Amino acid sequence: MTGIFLLLIFVSHAIAFSPSEKVTEKSYLESIDRAQSLFGPYIAISGNILHIEKNWSTDSSISSASYERPPVYLIKLSGGAFRTKTMTNDGLAFTICHEINHFIGGEPKYSPGYWPSVEGQADYMASNACLKSFWEGEDHKDSIAQMEIPRAISEICGQEALCIRSVMAGYVFAENYRQFKLTSVEYGKKYPPISFSKRDPLVVRETNRSYSSPQCRFDSALAGALCEKGKMFDVRDWRDPGELVCDEGLGQRPGCWFLSK
Repeated sequence: MTGIFLLLIFVSHAIAFSPSEKVTEKSYLESIDRAQSLFGPYIAISGNILHIEKNWSTDSSISSASYERPPVYLIKLSGGAFRTKTMTNDGLAFTICHEINHFIGGEPKYSPGYWPSVEGQADYMASNACLKSFWEGEDHKDSIAQMEIPRAISEICGQEALCIRSVMAGYVFAENYRQFKLTSVEYGKKYPPISFSKRDPLVVRETNRSYSSPQCRFDSALAGALCEKGKMFDVRDWRDPGELVCDEGLGQRPGCWFLSK
């Protein structure tokens, strides 16, 4: 079965980062090229083709993943989503990883035998495995040096700069999603600001295969960053993403979207 579109719509939000972290056309194109070169060969192992479309000049704020014309896995990253005043290059990297993980993120999926990993799994695997490969070799301490890091995140990640960087990238991603929700008549002010110290209290009775709350999406990014198994991921050597999921501890998928068996 093909033809599903998985969409993310971004708008601006308020958090202070170093100006060097702002997305430019150059960094946008470089990030896409990096993702294409890293994950294109990995996806080719499954007999599919990854194509990440470059669309910097468009004003659209929609990013999507689709499989309309097999064997092409198509990702669209509209430039308008990344030209906001507070979007960062790390937020861009998280977004790319989220979309890629609809293809390679593993179970749970939208339905048995169907290609897309659900939204929560794509969020979780972005920080659990994808970002760790995307940023391989970079100086994470230098990357977070100019960020305003909440104490709760410093405490839970300890001295691990990669964890902090991944969580903050997940925050940018989740907060943009929250701001979009706040502009919707349907949702209004249902979603409060994302908390770094409190988690979404919802416990689902069955796995949510659609979009969860912004807080829950941040919780997934945080859990993924805390799951040490993700460090075993290597784009040069295919392995089942399901092996990289933590089933216990701080790194397990949150109950606000995932029902463990």
